[in-house]
Amino acid sequence: MKNYYQLNFLDKPLDENYRWPDHEFSPRAWYYWQFYNETLKEVIHPDLLAWSQQHDLNLNGVHLFCAPPRTRQGIHIDGNGEPPLFAINWILTATQSSMTWHRSLIQKVTEGHIDHAYHSWQEHECEEIERFSNISGPVLVNAQVPHRVINDTDEWRYCVSVRFPGSFHTWEQCVEFFMPYITVAGNTPLS
Repeated sequence: MKNYYQLNFLDKPLDENYRWPDHEFSPRAWYYWQFYNETLKEVIHPDLLAWSQQHDLNLNGVHLFCAPPRTRQGIHIDGNGEPPLFAINWILTATQSSMTWHRSLIQKVTEGHIDHAYHSWQEHECEEIERFSNISGPVLVNAQVPHRVINDTDEWRYCVSVRFPGSFHTWEQCVEFFMPYITVAGNTPLS
């Protein structure tokens, strides 16, 4: 089973009135903003919020990422695995960037990072097993497998990531739920 699936899904994740933080960016720094509970309603598009409520999904996290040109993120998993984290990502710029998944070659110890437990790897501690490039539209991603973003473009990469913690217990269950929205080239549903 793949670690990502292109979705035929809502194409506007952000509320039309939301504006990205306006400040001077350092040319090598990655930026990250997170919104939970009531504050996510200021960020998320009302159609996405209504869809998640209609399907009884626990949409309680919106993460905004901004990656500088010509950079690579560290290899990591999101959170500590409890509950499993799966996400829908919308890449708004730098759509020629890549997301890669990796197999760990060593046992990892949990570290503290960004207000939650975090696992990270050096490149020699894992091997790449999957890559997704030319990203456009929403993509369902498995954030419980070591992964990273590679922005080899000349533009800043803006990404909106919505999370449904606790809504799915396994990646397989998550993929099964989203199967009606999963497409391949030509918008043909996967079987």
